[in-house]
Amino acid sequence: MKRFLLPLLLLSTACSSQKDWNYQEVVSKSSQFDSALLQYHSANELTGVGVELIKGSFGTLGYLNVVARQIPPLPDNPETAIVVFEIDDEKIPYKAERMKGGQRLLLPDEATEKLIATLKSNQTITIYLNGYMTKLEQSNFSKCLKKFSAR
Repeated sequence: MKRFLLPLLLLSTACSSQKDWNYQEVVSKSSQFDSALLQYHSANELTGVGVELIKGSFGTLGYLNVVARQIPPLPDNPETAIVVFEIDDEKIPYKAERMKGGQRLLLPDEATEKLIATLKSNQTITIYLNGYMTKLEQSNFSKCLKKFSAR
């Protein structure tokens, strides 16, 4: 068991620092259960937005996370919230599914693809939620994305 934990720990720290992207993976005996995680933690836990990209046999999923309080839902749909991506002064709104607890959003596939494509092209992206904002830094995104994409 110990020989499996050491490589996992080494991989989890390969792309890490406080404002950088972090990469982790889980490798099992059956590849259908393997997964990869690309994660960005906001430096400001009160008003910042964290990002998670998870890849496995199910495809790629994008999540946004907040810490301080719940993300306000849409008035007509308590299971949905609006997220806005700002790229080159263009604001692009998306409806995202609020997860149980209200502090996590599941991005629609289109938003996840836009997020990855924007960062991959070294563009700056700012994420806005009602009461939250994070400007994503790409310092090591490309390096971690190569590992993530290879999974």
